[in-house]
Amino acid sequence: MIIFVYMIPTYQTIIMICFTLEAPKPSLMYHTFTLRNYRKLDKDKFANSLRELVSSRPDDTDCELMFDYYTSGVREVIDVYAPSETKSKPVKPRMPWFDESTSVARRERRRTERKWRKTRLDSDRRLFIKANNHVCDVVQSAKEDYFKEKLSTSTVKDVFATIQFLLNRKTNHLPIHDSAQLLSSQFSSFFVDKIKKIRVEIDSYHSIPDGRFEDKVNEEITLFETFDLVTPSELLKVIKSCSSATCRLDPIPTWLVKDNIEYLLPLFTDIVNSSFSTGVFPKGAHTAIIKPLLKLSTLDKNELKSYRPVSNLVFIGKLIEKVVCNQLNQHMESNSLLDPFQSAYRPKHSVETALVRVKNDIMFALNSDRVVLMVLLDLSAAFDTIDHDMFVSRLSSRMGVRSEVLTWFKSYLSGWSSQVDISGKLSSPKISDFGLPQGSVVGPTGYSIYTLPVGDIARHHSISYHLYADDTQLYISFDPKTPGDLENALDKLHRCIFDIRQWMTVNKLKLNDTKTEFFIATSPHNFKKLPDFQLIIGDLRINPSDKIKNLGVLFDRHMTMYDHISSVCRTVTYHLRNITRIRRFLDQSTSNHAVRSLILSRLDYCNGLLSSIPTTQLVRLQRLQNWAARLVFQVRRDTPPDPLLCNLHWLPVKQRIIFKLLLLVYKSLNNHAPKYLSDCLKIYVPGKRTRSSEDPLKLTYLTKRKQTGDRTFTVASSMEWNKLPLTLRQSPSIESFKKSLKTHLF
Repeated sequence: MIIFVYMIPTYQTIIMICFTLEAPKPSLMYHTFTLRNYRKLDKDKFANSLRELVSSRPDDTDCELMFDYYTSGVREVIDVYAPSETKSKPVKPRMPWFDESTSVARRERRRTERKWRKTRLDSDRRLFIKANNHVCDVVQSAKEDYFKEKLSTSTVKDVFATIQFLLNRKTNHLPIHDSAQLLSSQFSSFFVDKIKKIRVEIDSYHSIPDGRFEDKVNEEITLFETFDLVTPSELLKVIKSCSSATCRLDPIPTWLVKDNIEYLLPLFTDIVNSSFSTGVFPKGAHTAIIKPLLKLSTLDKNELKSYRPVSNLVFIGKLIEKVVCNQLNQHMESNSLLDPFQSAYRPKHSVETALVRVKNDIMFALNSDRVVLMVLLDLSAAFDTIDHDMFVSRLSSRMGVRSEVLTWFKSYLSGWSSQVDISGKLSSPKISDFGLPQGSVVGPTGYSIYTLPVGDIARHHSISYHLYADDTQLYISFDPKTPGDLENALDKLHRCIFDIRQWMTVNKLKLNDTKTEFFIATSPHNFKKLPDFQLIIGDLRINPSDKIKNLGVLFDRHMTMYDHISSVCRTVTYHLRNITRIRRFLDQSTSNHAVRSLILSRLDYCNGLLSSIPTTQLVRLQRLQNWAARLVFQVRRDTPPDPLLCNLHWLPVKQRIIFKLLLLVYKSLNNHAPKYLSDCLKIYVPGKRTRSSEDPLKLTYLTKRKQTGDRTFTVASSMEWNKLPLTLRQSPSIESFKKSLKTHLF
């Protein structure tokens, strides 16, 4: 019964209305979905069916027919042994840790509550409170036991999915919507219209091609005209190195393909070699399933522009791409065709090697009492606006790709379509006339080839540069004491950026002027002498920033790395507090894995840039590592950290930095690092015979000022390298060097 009391102010009258509402218990909402129950799959019968399918494959060498035969045949087989099932589950399911003990405790609590509400006796109230506390204890204990058992038997991927669940984090960020089908259509139209708008804007500039940076045919290189057909053993190595990601267009999941690869390998080999011999990329592999991915967690999740399209492609198509890229990369490496300062998507290269080289150049300039001007350029939808005809032309002229190989690339680029997937609902297909799919294997390598002239332009203007995918860094140093040197450096930067803008416009790429950053690196005494100046890009005037984020690392004005360390401390503290919240659900082994992945990975990220920083800064990072070690063992704050670190086999922060520096040196001296990093090191060659001449691996260096010179990679790594025993420096392999070095540093 509901009682409603209403008072009429004018007549001071109270009216009481009593009525009863029939409120039925709301029914549960269910989510319907389709799946295949692979747990019930009879592996032996399934494998036999695959063997029969492959043995009866057609002798036809047509790539399209063989691709369709694989897709339709495997789908028919899986429909027999693991047919699709439609199931429903409640939107808010019962918590899996609720068992009989929790049910008994909750019933007892409800019984004591009813009794207390009926009698209103203080003794019954105390019994109700006691029963309520018992329920909380039982549920908490059941929850801890459930997650400890689950985490102890889970894969690494499942472990972190469970941790995200415990932290109440949503990994699937999407705009608020009523219909998944409608949202997928909206995303699809937005992504396509965005690229068309950029292309229309670029075409409106009417830029004239600069003859200085046009592609010229390189007659000195060996032509890449035919693919090498792969053997089953070679293809097996490639398959094992592939990701296990699965596209919804695949007939079976990738993990199931790998489990049965011995039966499918002959068919896969025929499909790949047929694609190479005919110069055809299968049409069935030209469809990309797009998943919108939030660019940054701080962006508005309800704005479509906050998302980037990431393509998910069929496994067999990516397998063909991977073999193609392996052969193309081998051709480019053997002919030295790649830009020496492009560090993305190349073996032996990484973000850290790129930043180590850039910081080394900056610190040597500061050591010579010079000032460095740096510009970070940003592109809009770089991969999506690439012009196919220009890409093919660049492959032919600069890479020497001809005949069957060039025909294959033309087939690969034509006929792409995309569909956006939101909660299983697909948008209608949209045709893509330009761009390379983000998520493809050819895309990253193709982009590096497409933007090769950017390095030519920078070298033409005597500007130092470094590239990492679509991130371009330009920097130049000048002497602040020389009159006119600042103006000359700015003029070079302006002319270089102008030519890059012109080239990008001609090649259908758009430079995002509003996201371009300008930065000055200088010593404190030189900074006081600098006048106010700006960088002019297009119609914008950009003031120098006090700090910039360069590939995830913060560079401050004086290159002290203080801001970067502060950022790392904030991030690591945040994750440590989160792990502390759920530590009771984790056993020691799982906790160790979580800390290594979420904490140590951040402490180690680009820590080669932290050489010779003040001890006061290292202490800040060391405190966090000590906290992490105590968290793993669940001990008090005043527990000495050294025995814990030793037990976990964790090097302290300072030794981790030294370990990274020495590993980079070892790789550089043994051709396992980029050439631009090897060029930073120099083997000592004595003028006459001395005791030091008996050391064939001693490094030499030259510096003017100790404070800045010791913070360069060249000096810091050489000093630490020369301290190592010769037997350690002569280790035969990277693994043996790492093992011996870790023992040496403990």
